[in-house]
Amino acid sequence: MAELTARRLELRAATDGGEAVEPGWQMMLLEDALAALKRGRGIARWREVRLVLPNPYALPQPVKTGVALLLMAPGRAAIVSGTGFSRRPVTPFSLVTDALRGLRRSDEVARGRGEVISSLESAPRHPVSFASADGPPLVLRTGLWFGAKVGGAFSHAAGIINAIYDRFGAVDLLSTDSVPELRPGIQTRPLDLSGIEGWRCGDGLYLAAQPGLFAEARRLAPAAAPAFVYQRCGLGDITGLRLARQYSRPFVLEYNGPEVWVAEKWGTGIGHAGDYQHIETELLKRADLVLAVSQPLVEEAIARGAEPSRVLLSPNAADATRFHPGIDGRPARARLGLGPHKVAMLVSSFGPWHGVETALDALARIKQRNPSLIAGSRLVLVGRGAGYEAARHQAERLGISQEVIFTGPVPSESAPEMLAAADILLSPQVNNQDGTLFFGSPTKLFEYMAMGKPIIASDLAQIGDILDNGKTAILTEPGSVDALADALERAFADPSALGHLGAAARRLLVSGHTWGARISDLEAALARLGAFPKS
Repeated sequence: MAELTARRLELRAATDGGEAVEPGWQMMLLEDALAALKRGRGIARWREVRLVLPNPYALPQPVKTGVALLLMAPGRAAIVSGTGFSRRPVTPFSLVTDALRGLRRSDEVARGRGEVISSLESAPRHPVSFASADGPPLVLRTGLWFGAKVGGAFSHAAGIINAIYDRFGAVDLLSTDSVPELRPGIQTRPLDLSGIEGWRCGDGLYLAAQPGLFAEARRLAPAAAPAFVYQRCGLGDITGLRLARQYSRPFVLEYNGPEVWVAEKWGTGIGHAGDYQHIETELLKRADLVLAVSQPLVEEAIARGAEPSRVLLSPNAADATRFHPGIDGRPARARLGLGPHKVAMLVSSFGPWHGVETALDALARIKQRNPSLIAGSRLVLVGRGAGYEAARHQAERLGISQEVIFTGPVPSESAPEMLAAADILLSPQVNNQDGTLFFGSPTKLFEYMAMGKPIIASDLAQIGDILDNGKTAILTEPGSVDALADALERAFADPSALGHLGAAARRLLVSGHTWGARISDLEAALARLGAFPKS
């Protein structure tokens, strides 16, 4: 996000793209600064460095991060809160203190693990009957990662919470972070993590934090029994199950993918994998209703012990009133300097499954055979993630840097306008590299459909199940550069000729792929399970 030239540097673990930086400071992502250090760049380069976090004490691996900060700015380094009211200086003494505290991490992890396993073993698999509901649904967001408020996960969260609020007239929301784009009437009860133990436990954090996390959630939870308790599946987190059993109300588990598999295949691996795998399996067995976002995840949940009658296929969706064809994309086009160019847009966190590499290769292929067409076209890549820098280098290597625009993160409220700036929307997902089934349900796909613009997407798993080639989209073979290049070339030549595909996709979205439809299905499934006893 910045060259290593300023005298004062502000680091962020993630960014929404809309944060203001004080004069005299430059902003950079922490991961980029760490990568620069590994290459020998940025050592003792700064007069002052600060790392901005929502909670400056909620920092996994504080010793490692602190050493990096001191290498960049030996004179003055600090970890500060996003509000600026809390400041934690980083000094050699503080690193020694953190290291000594870290020696107790095994005890904290063991204590947390013991409480989690004991709670799972003592909780009934499913209640014989449910108590009467006195309050609205209770939604828990107890994740311990504080990232940017952008991307599919946050669109999904806002969509679900808003739809629950619309259907039930109210919702109780407990969250460790804020969720953008919620209805004005929704109030968040923030979970204060400042006193929770375990932040120095690395991978064991998710186990060590459980006792304190549950205690804080129980303190904030309403007294009235909720219609149901809703939580996304997360590493080692059984807070939702424990609260639901105390209320004797249904526990709904949102299942977006196997967390350990994701950490090992798409991340850098994770310790305590066996514990996390066991906890996730037990949650799938004990949830009164599992909402699996794709058919492969439905089958996996059942294979791991979930009762088939308690597993509901619930793909992602979109808000058709927030994303729609009437949005004016001209301001976004002007900001990006797109002029009269034909624009293909791909929203991505640059993960290994998003197909960004395929899109770049396809653009280069078209440029080789039809340079005049590409001269009047642009590929816009929206977002940021682990593969961002690699994608920039790939564009340079292919000689298409002038034709590709990297926007970086875009604030959530700007997402509809950004999509409106495009002529064609891309979703070129690829198969999992280890040969396992693609289990994703791309939120962006449904937001694309809501915009009513032509879509080019991979004929892959759920994407191909929902979209129909030649009727609601152009579908291409996953990972095929030639197929994607052919489709893009056709679209760039005359996007308006594909307008009927976008209109049909919009009609399909409105007919059954909205968040409201998903909550109606959820309510019906809970009713079949006897979750709403007659008084």
